[in-house]
Amino acid sequence: MFEIGYDQTPLIILEDNTAAILICEDKVSSTGRVKHVGIKFQWPMMAITEKMCLIRYVPSALNYSDG
Repeated sequence: MFEIGYDQTPLIILEDNTAAILICEDKVSSTGRVKHVGIKFQWPMMAITEKMCLIRYVPSALNYSDG
């Protein structure tokens, strides 16, 4: 939408897994246990890096998507 002139707010992703948050935000140390990440997971990581999406921690009890 940015390309055609519309200002868009970032999508907020609520996550209760702190390890997943660290991986997506690229804050895992180089000696971390994650060696290979599938191609289908590269887009979300890129979207978070480029601020198209924001990832926020939410406690499991308040994560209604886990229902």
